[in-house]
Amino acid sequence: MQRMNTFRKALLFCLTSLLALSACQNGLKEEMKALCSRPVELDTDKMQCMYPSVKGDTALWHINDEGKTYRLVVFMDSTECMSCATGKMHGWDKFLNVLAGKGNVSCFFIFNPAREEKESLLVSLMTEKLQYPVYIDSIGIFTKTNPHIPQTSLLHTFLIDEQGKVVFVGDPRRDGKLHDLFFRAIRQVKKEAR
Repeated sequence: MQRMNTFRKALLFCLTSLLALSACQNGLKEEMKALCSRPVELDTDKMQCMYPSVKGDTALWHINDEGKTYRLVVFMDSTECMSCATGKMHGWDKFLNVLAGKGNVSCFFIFNPAREEKESLLVSLMTEKLQYPVYIDSIGIFTKTNPHIPQTSLLHTFLIDEQGKVVFVGDPRRDGKLHDLFFRAIRQVKKEAR
């Protein structure tokens, strides 16, 4: 009898976990639909741009993405630990080097820190000496102009085309399948343009 109760509890736990996972995935699907429901606007003129490896004032420096087919957006909002996020930025180095060889993708790192975290974020970015620019969105313009962007941080990395349409969602460095899908998405539109 004891064995049967243990089995039932284990079975109930597994079923509950599967239902919760299914509900979570359904929620994620709905958030992804919302993200893809309309174009994403990149209004970077109202954000501070920093190029941490360049000394001096880089406030007027912005990414020149003229002629680029895609924009990879990596968004970090105030719900994330900013010092943790900057500490992980070098994880993008290798991927961005590969991406640079493709020639048709610009990358936009957008930080939206809480007011009290802005100064520590700036210090962290300067300490990291990143080789690429980042945007500081201290007035929250990105989320104001794009209210359809979900709260879930898993969906804060995405690829948009020239019209702002989301063509890929997810961190392509996360695993091999996402990496392959990302580069397939870039090649796919290239083929369609011919």
